[in-house]
Amino acid sequence: MFKTGLLLLPLLLFCCVESPNITDTNSEPQTPTVVELCSETFDQKVNVENRVTMVKFYMNTCPACIVMIDTVEKIAKQYDSENILIGKVNVREESTLSQKFTIRSVPTFIFLRGGEEYERNIGVTKLEKLQELIDLGFGTDQ
Repeated sequence: MFKTGLLLLPLLLFCCVESPNITDTNSEPQTPTVVELCSETFDQKVNVENRVTMVKFYMNTCPACIVMIDTVEKIAKQYDSENILIGKVNVREESTLSQKFTIRSVPTFIFLRGGEEYERNIGVTKLEKLQELIDLGFGTDQ
């Protein structure tokens, strides 16, 4: 019995060590331009004067949220600037932020200017609509 335990020990150790080559299937892909926001840093990153922020509230298991990943990444690449932040919040991990913004359905997109919400959109949304809502924050309508 003692020998069997020793044989399993390396296997258990391997399973507990994080490997950089193994993809975490429990999280949405992180791109350099889409920022994962948490309650500890949310205000610091969002409450910036003259900054427009689009925050996607999502769940990893939500099919509509998964459909929106590419669209959000396109938005982030298009609006790559200091005056705009494209962020995302996992509602299961950040219940404080979910409650603060009264998130009832995912995906929910919240648009903020200087930290103040000016618009909200729920569900699968076309790229053009998201662009329109971001531009609204800058006072432009394309």
